[in-house]
Order: sequence, then structure tokens, then C-alpha cells
Amino acid sequence: MRNPSSPAGNKPDLETLIAVSRQYGGNPDFVLAGGGNTSCKSGESMFVKASGTQLGTIGADGFSEIDLGKLNRIWSSSYSPDKDIREEQVLADLMASRVDPESRRPSVETLLHGLFPYTWVIHTHPAQINGITCSREGEKAARRVFGGEILWIPVIDPGYILALEVKKGADAYREKTGEFPRVVVLQNHGIFIAADTLDEVAEKYDGFMGRIAEIAGKKESPLLERSTALLGEWADTLGTAKPGLRVIPFTCGAMEPFLRDSSSFKPLSESPTPDHIVYSGYRALWAEDRKKLVSMALDFEEKEGFFPRIIAVRGEGFLACHDSESKADTAARLFLDHLKIVLTAEHFGGLQFMPKANVDFIRNWEVEKYRASQAK
Repeated sequence: MRNPSSPAGNKPDLETLIAVSRQYGGNPDFVLAGGGNTSCKSGESMFVKASGTQLGTIGADGFSEIDLGKLNRIWSSSYSPDKDIREEQVLADLMASRVDPESRRPSVETLLHGLFPYTWVIHTHPAQINGITCSREGEKAARRVFGGEILWIPVIDPGYILALEVKKGADAYREKTGEFPRVVVLQNHGIFIAADTLDEVAEKYDGFMGRIAEIAGKKESPLLERSTALLGEWADTLGTAKPGLRVIPFTCGAMEPFLRDSSSFKPLSESPTPDHIVYSGYRALWAEDRKKLVSMALDFEEKEGFFPRIIAVRGEGFLACHDSESKADTAARLFLDHLKIVLTAEHFGGLQFMPKANVDFIRNWEVEKYRASQAK
């Protein structure tokens, strides 16, 4: 990946951060919707992506400037053992670390960005890499593909608890190797790559993606097509029964083997990462009978607390549902990303969903609700 030009000596600045953020954020192979975050440091200051913004279109107002001295005080602070109270307390301290108290809310992963003693930190969620982080082979596969330079973090609740676990692992890594890790791989989540130059970051991304392609094979990316045939009738059935709902029918050739029956669909039935939980729902609805579609969807909504964002139709395709066309389209793109993860994970022992306890935490986590509310 080619990097945008930056000032002599690669001194961090907001203009360069915006350019590199748009570069990674504008490429669906790296992030979708509001996923991923970036940062750069200079002295005791750090610019980091604000929560709810999108890297692909981010501007100067999409970043928060952080006082690293204030941010680092969080590590020596004590918080409540109650997880809800703890998250409120950490958020308050995170907000207090902003240089401008009127600026936007910093990314929940700001603590992680601050940990790295390197200028640039680029955190993304590539489907190729998540084909490993969400695979049954997990850490074993990651070390085989990425080598011994990575810090592997088992699946864990995001936010403060994740930051503590990374700090603990990084301290042990530094004690063993003499330096802070440049690559942190998070199970069922994504990857952080940090360095003092953007070229170093790009080289690592290119190297990792290339190695995965060598194992999984270079294939054309699956494509979505809007359906105007039979699936349109299914969409009309839902739209008539629930006014205000936007339903978009899609087909995808690579998805056909997963739509033969409910058993075949299992790898696509639940979410592998936080982004999929937030944007396409933590699980999909399987449908075979159009006459029962409305009652099934409404039963799903009553039980789960949200209308199914993805409804898979046996032998046909799927319906993306939301209260606007743009949100339904985003749900569809995240579902396609899910498929890409599944296809890569097949080469590493098969897909492993995010554990239910972690799913429940994210579904009820104030930070993710805020992020979803800010997403366009």
C-alpha cells in the first residue's frame, strides 16, 4: 500500500493523519462503516480518531487531541469493580484527557493507541486477517502466518479491560524482547500495527496480507447484486407488514453454498466481530417460508430487542433490513465481509464465533451504542 506524502522527517501532523486514515478507511479490504481507528503522536500530544466517525471520509473534526500525560494517569487510577460504574469512570477520565474539552469523544481504543511508544498506529479489521483471528486455529495460525513478532490477545471485552490485557501482555513482551510490540493481534476483532514511519506500517500490512493469500489462495472478492426477481416479493412482504422499514434484497454467488439449508448457513448465522454485531446484528434470521416471514421476523424482534438486519432466504439470497436505505446497505456490506472471513477461516480450521458472554457485553455496552448512534 502506498502512503500519502508527509513532512520531512515524517513528523506527525494532522494533515498526514487525515490522508492515511482516508487511504485505509476508503479501502473495504481494511475497514467498513465506522470500524478501525488511527493516531499519531508528537511529544506529549496525540491525535486519535473520534468515536463514531468513519475513516474513509474523516476530516480534521473527526479527531480528538489527547494530552498523553493526563491519559497515562488512567493506568495508576483505581476504578469500581462494578463493570458499568467502572466504564463510566474510565470514560470520564478519558474525556478529561482531551486538550480541547469541547472536542469530540475519543475512540474507546484511545488507551491502546497511547500505549504504543511509536509515532503512527493504524488499527483495522481486514476480512483476510480476521479469517485468522476468528478461526478455530486462532493463535497457532496467527503465529504461523505473522511470525513471532506479534502479541496475541485472546478474545476479551473491549474498552478498559482490553487495554489492561494488552498492557500486561506488552510489558511481558518487552521484558522478553527488549522492545514494545509493533503488532498486536486481537482474537475476533482485528489488528494494530504501529511504527515510527508509515512505510513500516504499510510493509507489515502488505506482508501479512500476502502471506494469507499464499495459503488461502488469491480469489476474486465476492460481489453483491441487488435482486429484482423472487427476493423482491419477500422484501415487499416485509415492507407492507412493517411501515418505515427499508428492505433491500441481495444475491451473492459465493454465498450460494451457505443457503442450501439451515445447517449450511450456520457459519453465517452469528457474528464473528464487534463491527458485525453493531452494524449487521449479532445474529441473522433463517427463512424458508414467505407466508411465515412476517411472524418470524416480529418474533425475532420481540425476543432479541431489534428487528433482524439480515434475513437469509433459502436458495435465494438475503434481505438487508433497517430504518434507512444507507443503514440497510451497510448491514449488507458487513454481511458480505462476514462471508469473506468465513471463506478465509476455512483454511485455518473453520470459523469460530465470538463467545456469547462477549457478544452480550458489546450489545449492552454504552460505547458501542454511542458509536452506532453516531454512524452515518
